[in-house]
Amino acid sequence: MSNANQPGHDSHPGYYGTRQSYAPQQGYAAQQSYAYQPGYGTELGYAPPYSPTPTNTMAVLSLVLAFLFPPAGVIVGLVARSQLKRSNEQGDGLATAAIILSAIFTAAILLAVGSMVMVFLHLAASAQ
Repeated sequence: MSNANQPGHDSHPGYYGTRQSYAPQQGYAAQQSYAYQPGYGTELGYAPPYSPTPTNTMAVLSLVLAFLFPPAGVIVGLVARSQLKRSNEQGDGLATAAIILSAIFTAAILLAVGSMVMVFLHLAASAQ
């Protein structure tokens, strides 16, 4: 079988695979290149590089400490909130969540320890 009938073969001009240059038709001006337009820079169509606003490290640390050692999470969260007021960083929601969670966990721990102390005092008093 011959390749003469296949698209892109030299005997079929105009199909893909062939390279032809066409002159502009009469009545139409040649298109201007858009590679450079004054006032727009040299690379049209490309967005400037994305540089995200960094997240405050203390805010992230406060959220981690909220689960590991809640009293420290409250303190570090408050420090992070004060840093965020002065800087242009993200993490306000993290610091707020860390403060709330740390306060809840600290209250739960204090309640549990207080309850255990009361139980041990009651048991000690009833044993005598």
